[in-house]
Amino acid sequence: MSTQEIVNLTQKRITEIVVARQEAGLLPSELVPVERRHGDRWPFRGAVELWPEGMDGRSLTHGTCLNIGDSGMGLCCDEYHAPGETMEVAIHLPEMTLCGQAVVRYCSQVRNQFMVGMEFIYD
Repeated sequence: MSTQEIVNLTQKRITEIVVARQEAGLLPSELVPVERRHGDRWPFRGAVELWPEGMDGRSLTHGTCLNIGDSGMGLCCDEYHAPGETMEVAIHLPEMTLCGQAVVRYCSQVRNQFMVGMEFIYD
């Protein structure tokens, strides 16, 4: 991956990826809204790296992105993350890697993994 494919996490970037996948027929053009969320979420698979805000990345958690939208993402991982915790995130998608920050909104254990809902923080 070239450094041009590593970009800041922005609403515009997420919208561009969603639109490109819709135009390619990889995503539906509309979703049924979910009342608890601020925006739609689209099914996306990709590797995610998480580490506590302000840390150097040595305390790293890996996860799998399940869905993403301009307000946040859902992922599964092997570690618990406390709601309210701010995390640095790197979301590795085929189109690019998005890097930014998100706050944990919920974390629930499902079988042997944790389902995590995160809200993106934009500058």
